[in-house]
Amino acid sequence: MPFVKLDCGILNSTLWFERVAREVFITSLLMAEPCELTEETPQLAVDSLSETGWRVPPGWYGFVPAAGVGILHRAGVEPAEGIEALRMLGSPEASSRSPEFDGRRLVRVDGGYIVLNYMKYRERDYTSAERQRRYREKKALRRDVYELHRNITQAEAEAEAEVQEERTRTESAEPQDGSSLPVLTFQTIGTKGRRWDLSQQQVNLWVAAYPGLDVMAECRKALAWVQANLSRRKTAKGMPRYLVNWLNRATDSGRPTTSRVASRRPAWAVETKQQGG
Repeated sequence: MPFVKLDCGILNSTLWFERVAREVFITSLLMAEPCELTEETPQLAVDSLSETGWRVPPGWYGFVPAAGVGILHRAGVEPAEGIEALRMLGSPEASSRSPEFDGRRLVRVDGGYIVLNYMKYRERDYTSAERQRRYREKKALRRDVYELHRNITQAEAEAEAEVQEERTRTESAEPQDGSSLPVLTFQTIGTKGRRWDLSQQQVNLWVAAYPGLDVMAECRKALAWVQANLSRRKTAKGMPRYLVNWLNRATDSGRPTTSRVASRRPAWAVETKQQGG
């Protein structure tokens, strides 16, 4: 169903003060349908078929497919007053707010009437200012979110740089006596790497924790076991725990330590050593 917007500016127009003309014009707006004229169309007089000499230029308009009496009947006005109102609406008006068509609003053509400013008000965007305001708010919000994300990303990058710098200082502060160098290398599985190095520093810590146990010998045994059982390799992260368990089992099994080996020598060997000493 066709629709039309009623511009509130009509309250300030000269038409608003002409009651009959106002009612005829508004009724015509409600009866009109969008229509395109592809060529100039002559205006006809309201009360005859003679041409007035003015022509409707090509374009889109509102077309009322009814005779003048039909519009007046719908508007509920007296015929005599209505005919005069139709004549006024189709005549030039120098004081009109709309300079288009020399102030004409409603003209008679062959087959009905043309509402000249129909498409102008129908297509007018009364929400443009509000939509522009919402667009600016959304744009400002996106900008704020972008700035926040950029600040967070920059802060994360700075924090990562600080961590890397601290790691570099820590590594440079490690003793350079060779205690951090690997003494044994174990094959491993997992995403952390395919090898794990046992450092001399770690061996020294275990030697202190397992007095009397030949820690280095037990680590070599553990390495030999891993090499013989590649399907049961450990992850790099799990290697320290694996070796600690190995050392614990070695201690619990009563394997000979350095002092125990000396105590199990034959008496004659001990005596011979004492005499030689």
